[in-house]
Amino acid sequence: VTFALAILNYYTGQEFHNPIYAVPTRQIVNNVKVQATASDLIIADHDTVFGYYYLASPGPALFQTTDLTANQTTIGALDPTRVWLISFGRDRTAVRSETEALASWLATDYIEHSRQGYGEVGASYRWVKERLLHRPAYASKLTVTQYVRVR
Repeated sequence: VTFALAILNYYTGQEFHNPIYAVPTRQIVNNVKVQATASDLIIADHDTVFGYYYLASPGPALFQTTDLTANQTTIGALDPTRVWLISFGRDRTAVRSETEALASWLATDYIEHSRQGYGEVGASYRWVKERLLHRPAYASKLTVTQYVRVR
């Protein structure tokens, strides 16, 4: 059933089931670069390719890939005003990813200010996945979450 639904949607273009190639990464990088300041830190999952485009023509904010220990050290040393967390929605086991762990850790000194999803995943895919795996499925392939320091 899943295979048939995927083929049908692929040829009719009704829904994206794996919209990785539909994510406008370069435009997202440019949008974040325009908003980010020198007192900000941008953290992105390696496979989002955000770093590739950002580092080719860097903006004022410091950039790091997701590495919980390194990110915690940098945040502790620099005390950024805002942290931008760029992550992919992905299939994973029940074990939390480093991105999720970092987001939880940020909650001690930062609040989520904004969240923007890109590459919306089809509703039928999410419905099937949630019933099969008994857990929420991601709604967007890439998410940009901005955290603001509260202290």
